[in-house]
Amino acid sequence: MVLQHMRRNIHRYKWVLWVVILSFIPLFGYYYTASRHEAQTAEEVVLRLDGRPITRLEVLREMEALTSVFRPTSPEQRRIILQMAKDRVIETHLWRALADRLGVQVTPDEVQAQIRQSLEMLAQQLRMQNPKLTDRELQAQVQAVFEDFLRRQGFVQYADYERAVAEQLRIQKLQNLLSGPVTVSRDEVEQAYRQQYVTARIAYVEVPLSRYKDPTPTEKDLEPFYQVHADRYRVPERRKAGYLRVDADAFLTDVFVDQTAIEKYYADHKDQFMEPERVHARHVLVSTQKRSEDEARQRAETVRARLKAGEDFAKVAREYSDDPGTREKGGDLGWFERGRMVPEFEQAAFSLAVGQVSEPIRTAYGFHIIQVLEKRPPRVRPLSEVREEIRRSLARPEAIRRARAFAEELARQVQTEKGVSLARRAQPPKAVYVETDFFAPNELRADVPAPIRDTVFSLRTPGEVRGPVALGEGTYAIVQWTGTLPPTLPPLTEVRDRVAADWKEAQKMALARKEAEELYQRALSENGDLKKAAEGAALEVKEAGPFPEAGPVGELGQASDLVRAVFQAQADTVLPPIEVPHRGVVVAKVLERKAFDPKDFEARYHQVRAQVLQQKRQALLFSVLEALKANARVETLKDARGRDRLESLM
Repeated sequence: MVLQHMRRNIHRYKWVLWVVILSFIPLFGYYYTASRHEAQTAEEVVLRLDGRPITRLEVLREMEALTSVFRPTSPEQRRIILQMAKDRVIETHLWRALADRLGVQVTPDEVQAQIRQSLEMLAQQLRMQNPKLTDRELQAQVQAVFEDFLRRQGFVQYADYERAVAEQLRIQKLQNLLSGPVTVSRDEVEQAYRQQYVTARIAYVEVPLSRYKDPTPTEKDLEPFYQVHADRYRVPERRKAGYLRVDADAFLTDVFVDQTAIEKYYADHKDQFMEPERVHARHVLVSTQKRSEDEARQRAETVRARLKAGEDFAKVAREYSDDPGTREKGGDLGWFERGRMVPEFEQAAFSLAVGQVSEPIRTAYGFHIIQVLEKRPPRVRPLSEVREEIRRSLARPEAIRRARAFAEELARQVQTEKGVSLARRAQPPKAVYVETDFFAPNELRADVPAPIRDTVFSLRTPGEVRGPVALGEGTYAIVQWTGTLPPTLPPLTEVRDRVAADWKEAQKMALARKEAEELYQRALSENGDLKKAAEGAALEVKEAGPFPEAGPVGELGQASDLVRAVFQAQADTVLPPIEVPHRGVVVAKVLERKAFDPKDFEARYHQVRAQVLQQKRQALLFSVLEALKANARVETLKDARGRDRLESLM
């Protein structure tokens, strides 16, 4: 699997560490560049998150970053990478949206300070690798690594890199704000210390289940096994819900906004609607990363000659360009303003006349042949163009208030009616009826928001109504418990495969336990010598540890029963046979057990406390993210043939 490949190829993470040092942004930082570079046409959009578009390029760049780390080799692994990329892009959008709602901002000085710090860290690392570097040589190496980093990460425009850093700093500020109040008690620190530093080391012989052939069960074997272990196969109570969804967006058109207010807002916030001088251009990039300087220059001259001869620019770009982000679009970069491109590229693009093709322009990325398609002078977007945008923005607070009041009144009405049917009380678009399928108390379902699930399982009587329940900013639900499937024990015919697999494991485990018991008795007679006890049994003596009280135990993994027995025993003790689920039976000898050391605990107290604090903060942020996901609306778009657009990335 992917994770196994990751563990085997941990050395590949050296490049990822350089990425972290340089950019201070995780791999999912790609999305911001994509959203700035690419026009979000209907065909490019593959997902909608709460109505906001997510483009194919955002997911693709995330996939490329993950692929460079995990190196998938099968369709199954590529599908996992696609899902990971999709999740990362969604998570980043959710954090950004929350930061927007809470007004979290960073200053340009903070961004530049972070970039300087990253470059200083890079310089320190390079200096450690080669202490003999002169200052000038060090500066040149830092510049080379930095430029290579920008190329690898797809930052054609340096300003996009700055924006990506700013966005990640904003998310970090938000996360610090959320997790700042977390505290850690001394007992929690001691527990964590014990898990890390109270350790044991063992020798062991495993009698694996794979040592035995699978037995073939009959119905007479399975029926009693199924009855004895019925709780394994019992399905918990499931419920279904119907709810009326009330969204503030449906009230926006009802809110009157005085034209004077719109005009005043426009006059007071004209800087929001300022568009600087912009150029629409396309380019062919001939990278110097793939070839020598002379080869790249010659290839660029060939490209320019073909263009000057009248060949189609888009066709030549698809054939020659090394820019993966624009090659398939005929080199089209879209519209951009000053400060978005590296200086050499910017100077050429803004100097060219419309339709003119440039000489090869050398930048850190290689040679560019640029053609300007259109130019726009600086302008302030006219009021006629932004009037509706301003109106909706000014109307939203009142729309949210009205949506809440509407939901409260609707909830009051339906809660007083006997045998009420929420479906009949729907008033689209202001109150839309939604019905779920059956779900369990702790089941995570994309079609069942967590507040709906939790509310339904807090109700006492079928048909009971509660609300309004907040689903997100400006979105409310009136929820009704509409159906129940009681806890059931499925008939054996429905779970036969599971029962048969469990029965087979139980039979092989019994054989392994019998053999392990004989091994244990031989070990006792040999004064605890496992090697002598295992002679002639074709079994290997292995060692594991040191491992903490929390495990895992080497190749055996999370063998909780074994860990518990080891930490209750003294050194040189041979333990009776212990089952390790799904693996086999183990006979172990405690070689060493390190007890709790009060002095060492005090010496490591602050270090361990910092670790626990970080873990608790991460757990809190994870729960926040899960709540954001539960309340988010993710729509996967389909192509003209009805297939998920994401499938094209496989």
